[in-house]
Amino acid sequence: MSVLSLKSLVDQMAETVGDAIARQAVDTAIKQLGWQKREEFDQAQTVQVLTIIAKQEDVTGIAARLLRIRAEVAFEKLTTRK
Repeated sequence: MSVLSLKSLVDQMAETVGDAIARQAVDTAIKQLGWQKREEFDQAQTVQVLTIIAKQEDVTGIAARLLRIRAEVAFEKLTTRK
């Protein structure tokens, strides 16, 4: 199973929106999902976090939509190789 670290998720978003905004967006999404703070996400959890952030109608939402597509494509490639 593919796993993405919290730091990696924040870092990928930070490339577009900056570290503080990325960290805040991810933390807020985790709270909205009712999860405890975690250090790693599986593919489904990553998509859930990004789906919540993607609802924003600003550059943060756009970045999350693009990252969600990338995460889904990467997972698709992993599952078709097996």
